[in-house]
Amino acid sequence: MKILIIAFYYPPENSWAKIASLRPHAWAKYWSQLGHQIYVITAHRADRPTSGPNPTVLGVPYWPARPTKTMPVPIPESSAAPTTLKFFKPRVLGELRSLLQVTRQTLKLGSFLQTSDFWQVPAYRAALRLHRTVELDLVISTYGPPANHAIAARLRQTTGLFWVADYRDLWHGNSYLPINTALARLEDWRERRCLRHADLVTAVSEGLAEALSTRLHTPVATVENGFDTDDLTAVELYHWPNGKVHLLYTGTVYPGKQNIAPLFAALALLRCQYPNLDQRLEVLLYGWNLAPLAAEAEVDNLGDIVSLGGSRQRSQILSMQASADALVFLDWQDPSAKGILTGKLFEYIFAGKPILGIGATPATAAGQLILDLGVGHPVGNDPTAIADLLAPLLTGHTLPYNPQYDKIEQYTRKNLAHRLLDIMVEAKARSVNP
Repeated sequence: MKILIIAFYYPPENSWAKIASLRPHAWAKYWSQLGHQIYVITAHRADRPTSGPNPTVLGVPYWPARPTKTMPVPIPESSAAPTTLKFFKPRVLGELRSLLQVTRQTLKLGSFLQTSDFWQVPAYRAALRLHRTVELDLVISTYGPPANHAIAARLRQTTGLFWVADYRDLWHGNSYLPINTALARLEDWRERRCLRHADLVTAVSEGLAEALSTRLHTPVATVENGFDTDDLTAVELYHWPNGKVHLLYTGTVYPGKQNIAPLFAALALLRCQYPNLDQRLEVLLYGWNLAPLAAEAEVDNLGDIVSLGGSRQRSQILSMQASADALVFLDWQDPSAKGILTGKLFEYIFAGKPILGIGATPATAAGQLILDLGVGHPVGNDPTAIADLLAPLLTGHTLPYNPQYDKIEQYTRKNLAHRLLDIMVEAKARSVNP
């Protein structure tokens, strides 16, 4: 088959959206290996490497795109604008994007007024040209941003192509994007109007699938996030510069949605028991939006134990995860976001180290998965329980860890890509021969 993937985020992606880019990348990789002709339409990146003949990656530029260090970003020429303004400097472009972001947050615009909206028209035109050239069989888009689904829906209306709408997160009701009451109804209508053209809807967890099925009144297939074991082939164990116990958190932190305070409170309890805790234990946090955690650590007088860093190359992060004593996972604390299973959780699962599930319980989707796979401990938000679990680490012991490898194997990106392809092929066949 000739399959088009519409994914605004696609490797190389070095922002907070790095994890989001891995799902469509795995589809392209493993469907190509099965002999299918795969095309990817994604946002233009100047540092995108040239790809082989399959998959074919089409980077579609737009304005105002994220600035790059290697080339200026073109803006549409206008009769009212001097020709000397043919290009925006990256600094000016960055300020414009920041202004849009602040405006969206201040006015609580939800999924409206995203810079990716400006990508819809050029990306749709590129997709239509591609279809007229190669005669595609199927198109799949993955949320977010909404532009991915909007492009696919328009392509579906124009060409009649079978369309699969995949969800990594919710569109309407997304707990990442606060929205005011007036716009919430419009956002709900906008999504319903778009998705009425979808032939198949998929989601990354049973919780998301249930929410989507209820709202959209359509069956939703579940195909989870996962991890590509090929990424581990070149990973070497990281060598820590000291003999301390190391707890590691990597990724983004969403204030108000995830809560690391119970871990900090547990560390404060352990300090009472071990006055030299700073010589025994180190908690390292790497990723995006971590600055607010520094203030929380200082409140509990943990500045000598908790270390904050920025983003790192993914290969280094994988190396560090494979050599940590335990991996800190912050479960979602927003009740409206039932059933969230992030890509980061699956990355942790394949790291081969115990997971410390802060906020996770046997009643949450993440907690259930951690227990079912035998890869860690959903300890909830009780500082005493967390401290009791960590205490043996300080005396040379390890956390209990009993991974169920046969169950873990089903969450490889390869197996998941094959499962999704089977679901799509079967659904497409039913649409032709109901």
